[in-house]
Amino acid sequence: MTGKLQVVGGVERKNHDVDSSSGFISSIDSLPEKYKLDFEFKIKLIKWLQKCGVSRGRRKLVDENIKKFFELHPDIKVKRPSASAVMGWMREWEISNNNPACLISKNFQRKRVTNLSDFIEQEVQKVLKEEYFVRSRPSLERAHTMLERRLQMFRSKEQRDEKIPEVSISSLRRRVQEVDPYIRDTLRYGAFYAKNKWRYSLHGNYTNRALQRLEIDHTILDLVVIADASGMPLGRPVITIIVDSFSGYLVGFYISFAGAGLAAVLNCMKVGLMPKNTFTDHVNFLKNPWLGYGVGEMYVVDNGLEFHSKQFVNAALELNTDIQYCPVRQPWFKPSVEHFFRELGFNLPAEGNVQKPLANYLPINPAESARISFSELCNGLLKYFVDVYPTKINSKTLEIPFDLFKESFESTPPPLLPTNLQSLGLIAAHQKTLSVGNEGIVTNYLRFNSHDLQSMRRKISPSFKTTIKYDPEDLGYCYVQNPVDLTWLYVPNCHPEYANNLSMLQHKAIRDRLKQSAIQGDKYESHLRAKLEFIELWESITKGRKVTKDIKSALRFGDLTSTKSLSVPEVVELKNKNDQLFTKDEMKSEETSIPSFSSYFMD
Repeated sequence: MTGKLQVVGGVERKNHDVDSSSGFISSIDSLPEKYKLDFEFKIKLIKWLQKCGVSRGRRKLVDENIKKFFELHPDIKVKRPSASAVMGWMREWEISNNNPACLISKNFQRKRVTNLSDFIEQEVQKVLKEEYFVRSRPSLERAHTMLERRLQMFRSKEQRDEKIPEVSISSLRRRVQEVDPYIRDTLRYGAFYAKNKWRYSLHGNYTNRALQRLEIDHTILDLVVIADASGMPLGRPVITIIVDSFSGYLVGFYISFAGAGLAAVLNCMKVGLMPKNTFTDHVNFLKNPWLGYGVGEMYVVDNGLEFHSKQFVNAALELNTDIQYCPVRQPWFKPSVEHFFRELGFNLPAEGNVQKPLANYLPINPAESARISFSELCNGLLKYFVDVYPTKINSKTLEIPFDLFKESFESTPPPLLPTNLQSLGLIAAHQKTLSVGNEGIVTNYLRFNSHDLQSMRRKISPSFKTTIKYDPEDLGYCYVQNPVDLTWLYVPNCHPEYANNLSMLQHKAIRDRLKQSAIQGDKYESHLRAKLEFIELWESITKGRKVTKDIKSALRFGDLTSTKSLSVPEVVELKNKNDQLFTKDEMKSEETSIPSFSSYFMD
């Protein structure tokens, strides 16, 4: 004896409840009611026989105790089993070391046995792969027809000993249902559709502070706005926003009619970088301050062309920040901004709202019902972004975005600010190659010039080509690159009263409007008529007239000045006859006869 406890005859019990390979757990509670009642009956009967001291080998005692069990439990509505069946249950119970799972009916989760041969099964799988699980998404009836044609070809050859049966469309549909739904969607609709339909989220965004992860996106508002001055419909503007992933708080937005592009994104980033006093101090309808400003640690964007451009990458390098691109067609990687757009669509006014087309319904023309001007839209959205949305309680986290952002913003170090926003504006500007001359730079019927530009021109060349950059949202200035040292020079517009804060879209609209008004009137037609008359005048002068070749006579007697030629000749009447140099009598000449002469020839 060693003095240690030793287990003799112990058997390790196998755990049949947990499948370690798949991670799924089997539970008796998940059984259907029919199989659960059958399982409870078997457990009670076996434990009753064990209490009575009946072993599984004594058939007679087993049969007698089964009768006593049903007499003592008249409420059991199960058919009384035979002694052989109960002895089989007891045998499985003992062999499995009293594992209850052995008493569950084998009909539970029993796989369907197919009556088709392996050859037919292979043909079914081939037809489904070639005719059903394809991107063109044909119907199952067509796949069934193609399967019957293949089987008919084998029947006509008569090379097989076994008879080839017919396969019903129900059997074919069951084979389709055996394939996982995710695999079915991937084969018939593509991987992007399947990932979008069967997407899931585990942890969410890994953020623990404000400005750690900023999401950028833009969309077209479902609203038609009108001009402040004329009241004419302007169309649907494009809004670009930046949302903080940690709190859901908006740190910047930008609205324009120029479309979704690089200029809108960088201008929105400039708004997010700046303190918001510029936008909130002159209004009196805001109750809360607009808190967000500073450079974000990382900007999350989609795969638009503007986000993959060199200018956007250079802007990120200038700000010393990171860029994270979402996978293609997977917008749920930036859920905060997508949720923000969804909430924004529910809070737009009904006047001018663009409605979704429906069957048997004629929507109202938004251009006719529009009542909101562009400035009213900007003020209304500012109120929504600062006072309404940030104060709404999140139904999942029970947090308020304004309080969450404020606590994190005040507890962390101050955010980084760019040293100069002009460099960001220079990166965002549009680029052209133009000539620099004595007039400066002329483009799009606009002229830019300054003393510094002319000083640079005198050092380089009277006329040279260089790169210029201009902001399409403000044509009051441009940047001109010095081709020698590659530095940039700020050059103002020669007409600041017109070009300051004027966008390229407005400039083109103004010129188109003036051109259209000129064409619609009779000015253009009057010009054409005058030009035709001018041509006819030259033709009438030169047609059929002999040109004088005596230039001296033409210069001596012709009208040498345009004033004389174009003025009306005046008839001067002299009041005093003594002022006349010659009288009419003095101007008369005597008539003399012409003498006659004789002619002669010289030898």
